[in-house]
Amino acid sequence: MTSRDPFRFLYLCLAGVLVSGLGCSARTGGGPASPRLDEAPPPAKAARAPLRRLTATQYRQSVRDLFGKAAPPVELPIDEGTAGFFANTLAPTSELQLEQYGRAAEHVSRSFAAELPALAARLTGCPASDLATTPCLDAFIERFGRKVYRRPLSATERASYAKLFAAGRAAEDRSTGAGLRLVVHGLLASPHFLYLWEEAPAGGATVARVAPHALAARLSYYLWGSTPDDALLTAATEGRLGTRQGVADETVRLMKDERFRDTLASFHLQWLDLTELDGVEKRGKIYPLFTHKLRAAMREETVRFVDEVIRREDGKLETLLAGRHSMVGEGLFELYGLGPQPTPTAWRKVDLSGKNRAGLLTQASFLTRHAHWDKPSLVLRGKVVRERLFCTDLPPPPADVNNTPPPFDPKASMRERFEDHRSEVSCARCHRLIDPLGIPFESFDGIGAHRTKDGPVDVDPTSEIAGTARSDGPVKDAVQLADKLSTSDEVRDCVVTQWLRFALGRDLGEADAASLAELKRAFRDSGYRVPALVAAIPTTDSFRYVEVVR
Repeated sequence: MTSRDPFRFLYLCLAGVLVSGLGCSARTGGGPASPRLDEAPPPAKAARAPLRRLTATQYRQSVRDLFGKAAPPVELPIDEGTAGFFANTLAPTSELQLEQYGRAAEHVSRSFAAELPALAARLTGCPASDLATTPCLDAFIERFGRKVYRRPLSATERASYAKLFAAGRAAEDRSTGAGLRLVVHGLLASPHFLYLWEEAPAGGATVARVAPHALAARLSYYLWGSTPDDALLTAATEGRLGTRQGVADETVRLMKDERFRDTLASFHLQWLDLTELDGVEKRGKIYPLFTHKLRAAMREETVRFVDEVIRREDGKLETLLAGRHSMVGEGLFELYGLGPQPTPTAWRKVDLSGKNRAGLLTQASFLTRHAHWDKPSLVLRGKVVRERLFCTDLPPPPADVNNTPPPFDPKASMRERFEDHRSEVSCARCHRLIDPLGIPFESFDGIGAHRTKDGPVDVDPTSEIAGTARSDGPVKDAVQLADKLSTSDEVRDCVVTQWLRFALGRDLGEADAASLAELKRAFRDSGYRVPALVAAIPTTDSFRYVEVVR
């Protein structure tokens, strides 16, 4: 980067946020005043909001919604995990990552360069020939900048982008398109696009509502994984997000939008640790059915099933975890023993009663992801159930533990070999919590096909669940386990916790106790319908209030 680089100030600003922890002011100069909020008393405690950098998915979906079409392929930093979900809040951003963001902003602005004059004309109402005039340029910077920054730009910020426009025109023979491209490049390289500034209004309180436009962004990135639309930004400007009812009204509107499907997919893929499914490989000689096309169908089944249950069916957690149907497409018919692939090969809702399957945990995506490349794994499967459905924080293994799987014995099943493994003192502490939850899945091989044999040995999927507060007891197979999990109060409470972690992009603490209790009641009163839980989260104190850092 040269000293004459017009984006140097943006990169330095971003570096200051990440390296010094001080950062650039979330508001600089004479932006419009925040609307007055209602006077309902704040909670006694609130959690501090971490400074969140957009995830790769949020970045791409934001670009899609800003320009009205899919984002071009860009290389972005690898996301961090926080409390089981992607949220970039922990590690400082490296110089390499800053360069990636700079290249991504340039690539996006160049990819949409030819369309920018038409976009500017639509936003401003100015003909393309007038876009370089001051009123039209100011209108574009104000309106497009508001969409990118998710708040109104200050006078100082608008002036800076007007200078960038002039620099772009001067560099390319007074080209209006070049000036617009440089403005867009600058907006997308800004920390005000890359970060969710969840600041509270100024004042003397230690607990305050999240500022209106920051709350709008928190709401849209929760429910859409993307930037607020104009209606939501207008609701923030007009003060309609200052009450629980106002937030509830916008929540309902956003959940009716097709983009809510993105959030449902994102939550469930992260919750069940399926995001790495696309990179899973299997040993071809053992699993000849496995192909990249089948792997893609596995993921798609889960996404479609979740969408079908939550947006079109009863929306119940019980149906998600124990429903006797799924959305099945090409390749999965043979894998599931459903007969030959129908023609045409469109996805369809299929009754799986009597097929040894129930809900999400017996879908091929879960069973394939949580297996080894050449065999299934009762440990990997049980660990996910224990951590993600019971919210159990498993203790770390001892430093000197032998984590080598039990040696292969052609006369013993995997279950039998791990029974010996659990007898070792160093292993038993965790494996007595994990393995009983994984044993019922022994009826499925490493890509999710049902089986009755483990080599020459009959599979025995019966198990005795232990180590829970209220869900202990025998199960005969994965279907009975799914039924048990789907009506477990512990699992229901854990799902509430997981959704609130996902919505806030952080782990929970003492300040969230009241909101958790409120959500658990709302979930119970709804008949454990997921849409009711999702809709209740934005009206909680945990979502609307933050600790003010002075």
